[in-house]
Amino acid sequence: MSRTKRRFTIITGGVAVSAVPTLKDLRIFKALCFASIINGAAPSAFTSHEYDENEIADAARAANMRYRAIGPALVVGKEVAYTQLRESIAALPGPVVLFAETVEEAAALWAGAMAGSTKAIEISDAFTRLAKRQAAFLANEQNPLPALVAS
Repeated sequence: MSRTKRRFTIITGGVAVSAVPTLKDLRIFKALCFASIINGAAPSAFTSHEYDENEIADAARAANMRYRAIGPALVVGKEVAYTQLRESIAALPGPVVLFAETVEEAAALWAGAMAGSTKAIEISDAFTRLAKRQAAFLANEQNPLPALVAS
């Protein structure tokens, strides 16, 4: 599946993970009652996407969603990124969508933050597998979500 294919996965009742969203994705998140967007993507993630970070932030705020960028793990270090994510999830109104360059990277960031540290790699791998299975399901022609996205 393409790294630029837009998709998201609901991880818990309060958190979903996504690849870098489009403006249409933000409208879908709002329609699904997500209240906040957390950007965990590195600045380089936006070079291959339709919208830049500021356009996504402005669109989220225009839709009355809270927006917060955390330091990408590759720039600030994993533990700092994990701490920033935990603090953001606690401080922002939920439910929240965390995005990174791919849904798998967002899931790994969330898993690492929630694990604290010791089993982070095992949990990250499990969520990467879950995200891949979810993406395969979403690509299935019998799935009703593409009709919702197309509208």
